[in-house]
Amino acid sequence: MLWKLMRNWVAGVLLGVVIAALAVDRATAAEAPAEPAAQPDEAEPADPYAVPDGTPGDLAEFIERVLSTRPPNAEARVKAIAAMKEAASKILAGKPDHEQTRTALKVNLMFAQSPEALSKTIDAVKTLLAEGSIGPADAALAMAAAQATERGGNTKLAIETYKAFGKLLAKSENEQVAKRAELMEAVLRRLTLLGKDMKVEGVLFDGDALDWDSYRGKVVLVDFWATWCGPCLGEIPNMKKQYEAYHDRGFEIVGISIDRDREALEDFIEKRELPWTIVHDKGGRSPTAKYYGVTGIPTMVLVGKDGKVVSTRARGERLNEQLDKLLGPVEDESDEAEESK
Repeated sequence: MLWKLMRNWVAGVLLGVVIAALAVDRATAAEAPAEPAAQPDEAEPADPYAVPDGTPGDLAEFIERVLSTRPPNAEARVKAIAAMKEAASKILAGKPDHEQTRTALKVNLMFAQSPEALSKTIDAVKTLLAEGSIGPADAALAMAAAQATERGGNTKLAIETYKAFGKLLAKSENEQVAKRAELMEAVLRRLTLLGKDMKVEGVLFDGDALDWDSYRGKVVLVDFWATWCGPCLGEIPNMKKQYEAYHDRGFEIVGISIDRDREALEDFIEKRELPWTIVHDKGGRSPTAKYYGVTGIPTMVLVGKDGKVVSTRARGERLNEQLDKLLGPVEDESDEAEESK
């Protein structure tokens, strides 16, 4: 995800030509061969990641230029990241204007490597937003900051960040900014779901509405996914394994697809032989995904028998551990075979 703005790499090569004139004695020119003319030397190509010693504006332009290009290899990518971080630090150490500060903070959000660094950047974004009128670009930065806390797994910080930014954005009369505020409010519903009832709705493949109440008394995994999502597909083998092991004990899965192409989805389900319930609203516009601010997939929520959410990050081993806790351990088939000998 961080290089989505980058275009094709174009390396500039600067050529310098130095031609040395040789003095030849006319009197001996016919007797001695002339020395060969010196060949032009190629100048070293300019380093595209050399951070300029300029104004915050120059540094911001440098960052945008690096962001808009694609490094040709892993080594270049490392250099590009280091250069942008250095440029961002120089911008913030100077006297940047609002836009230049936003550019520097964008870099810090993209490459924050520690909880402390992320928390510091979040505070800086709050300060920037409090300076005055919040525009669409500011709202986008606020959302990126909040999402960074969520990706980092710090739920407490994520909740605090979404709340704070949501309040600031909600004050704006700009329609785009107001929509960001609404999305933040929806994300908060999801982040604070633990111990609460979950509201799930949608349309099944046969056209009937999902009867969510019928799942009471079951342990249910609500999986927001799509056929084009690699990490989503990576979860399927384990989901099948757990479904086979725990279905008879009361484990269900409700997959909420956000695919736009219904035919492709039907073909996928048939080929992969998915045995659980699939919900798909027209165009992949799931009201449940919207209500809970699902901005990234897979998002997997586990609901207990009483209808209360027990996990909002029920992927991989977390799912296995929760099912073992809620429905009891399943003996390994190899162990059973060994005991029967």
